[in-house]
Amino acid sequence: MSRAVGNCSLLKAIGKRGYSTQVAIKPISPDINVGISTNQVRLVAAYPNYPLSKVSLTYKAGARYELPDNLGITHILRQGAVLSTQELTSFSLHRVPSQLGFNLYASVDREAFTYSVEAHPNAISSAVEYLVNVATKPSFKPWELSDNVKRIKLDLLGIPSEVKALDLLHKAAYRNALGNSLFCDSSRVDRLTCEHCWNFVNDHFTTSRAQITSTSLTQAELEKIIPKFDLESGSGPATLKSVYTGGEQRVSDFKEYNTYIAVAGEAPGFTQKDYLSFAVLQHVYANNPGLKYGTGQSILNKALSKAGVIGAVTGIYANYSDSSLVGFFLAVSNSDAVKGYDAVLNAFLKSDITDQDVAKAKTFYKNSLLDSAYGTGIVDLLAKQIAADTIISPLKAADAVDAVTTADVKQAAKKLLSGKLAVGAYGGDVASLPYIDTIKK
Repeated sequence: MSRAVGNCSLLKAIGKRGYSTQVAIKPISPDINVGISTNQVRLVAAYPNYPLSKVSLTYKAGARYELPDNLGITHILRQGAVLSTQELTSFSLHRVPSQLGFNLYASVDREAFTYSVEAHPNAISSAVEYLVNVATKPSFKPWELSDNVKRIKLDLLGIPSEVKALDLLHKAAYRNALGNSLFCDSSRVDRLTCEHCWNFVNDHFTTSRAQITSTSLTQAELEKIIPKFDLESGSGPATLKSVYTGGEQRVSDFKEYNTYIAVAGEAPGFTQKDYLSFAVLQHVYANNPGLKYGTGQSILNKALSKAGVIGAVTGIYANYSDSSLVGFFLAVSNSDAVKGYDAVLNAFLKSDITDQDVAKAKTFYKNSLLDSAYGTGIVDLLAKQIAADTIISPLKAADAVDAVTTADVKQAAKKLLSGKLAVGAYGGDVASLPYIDTIKK
């Protein structure tokens, strides 16, 4: 998806900009180089010989930075990524990528807003020109934003039920910042105007809040494209610390045949000490089966099978810079919702972690970490680290997992369960589920 600019308030679009080609790049692993340009944009080049090119411009501007007066603005910007820019029409932003064979889109999570382009190495120069347009030269034309309202409301209707449950989990867990939804409420879609878009972009889409990440580009090639990203100077607003409170958020949907439940406690952020112990703990609790249509052999998987309930349970590790959520996600039919929830929750609260559990969990986590870091997936993994002061190589992170001991994981579990838990539930039988405070004393 792409994005455009509006002429709602031209003066707001004018700011002091600067860039530089003088970049000091240093390797942090054999295939990853990191540098900082003189205008404070962080540059990360990975896998210079990979056969598919991907370039992403990431801003520290995720949903956590939304305020009460502009809640949902990142959803509006994401869905408007292919609207007209100051130099290109929406028609050309749709046609040319299809004609030249590259993908142009925007994505957002709770900490980062990313514009990306994927192309064959021979076409990456042309593709980057379109990335520059949508990421740095929006126009936010009022009539285009108005026409886009129906598209956004259609997007809201297509949100998967499991995503809704995870969104409710964050809302239950945090009072602010990370508790903000990734989606704009349907009642606010037509209330967010181009003024809101301009204000958010001018505050957050700046040099010191930006990172350019690439694959298949060498250091010299990356330096050549830096001047094209004419970013506005500035540091933007400070990051509001998330306040974890725990609690429950439930939404009933009687059209649903299944019930989706997400339960988690607070863990350290990925910039803090001991976060790897909690990452391994996620796989101790539950993991995906190694075989198609198979059954996982972790603690919670066994508990669900022992209860005779047909369903699916997997671990949750939603990691952010200053806080994370670790727990489990359960999907069961409405008729088995209470039985399955009781079985899995009791196993979660009273699990006896063994050396064998930790050994298997470490293997699962290392495999998932390295698998997600393969190819262009490394760009997404590194772009997510924009909220951190330094970039952590997935190879080094995988090596660090070996140092995690059973005692570390047990201590992490004890700390996790000693605090208040958060629950997000969505589906057809959430009303029958016992409340967490009636089970966990």
